[in-house]
Amino acid sequence: MPRRRMPATHVCERVTGPDARQDADRLDASIREAFPAGISRPALRALASAGYANLVDLALGSDDDVASLHGMGPKAMGLLRQALHATGRTFRP
Repeated sequence: MPRRRMPATHVCERVTGPDARQDADRLDASIREAFPAGISRPALRALASAGYANLVDLALGSDDDVASLHGMGPKAMGLLRQALHATGRTFRP
């Protein structure tokens, strides 16, 4: 199976040190309400750092782009697909 190449705009930033971790935690707390319950903190941080602040923003991305983010797993992707469907949205093709 060929490896997926991450788009240049999706860069995973390494979180090191207590200050950086607190900044990352504040970032994911700021978008927690915009996404369904059960999404892991690494997935929330990945969404936030990629510029997805809510489901409307998420619908502008493709399934493959979002799935390729570091921190996104099958559980998070399933919850996001369900949340998009419940609001009448889907990932862009």
